[in-house]
Amino acid sequence: MTITDIWVDSPASMAGGRALWAIPKDLCDFELESTFKGPLTSTHWSASVDRRVVAEAAFTDVSRAAPRAPFKGLVDQPPLAEHDGRGRAVMSGTAKALPCRARWSFAADGPLAFLRPARRLGSFRMADFRLRFE
Repeated sequence: MTITDIWVDSPASMAGGRALWAIPKDLCDFELESTFKGPLTSTHWSASVDRRVVAEAAFTDVSRAAPRAPFKGLVDQPPLAEHDGRGRAVMSGTAKALPCRARWSFAADGPLAFLRPARRLGSFRMADFRLRFE
């Protein structure tokens, strides 16, 4: 996999991703609110850049009840201007993942505006997500 756009809320994560693996991380602010009713989780999430919401989503799922499953993959990044070569890392981790109901919204003038006309085939929610890059 190649990561084309990713936002984080930590300057250290942004700098480390760029320097170590050529991952083009930028800063943003996240808001997350979840409510629980039995195994059902309802979540509203948003990401803002310079105080402007660029993406919002609402999820309804039972992923907290899913068994933890491992995953593994290779991240192969083309060089960034400030990085002297390709970044390659093995990504591995575990999560509780299941399909979910989701509604997505992207700002018409935001960095993810190209996703507005996309046909959504499905959404998955990963709860209790743990990820490691090696």
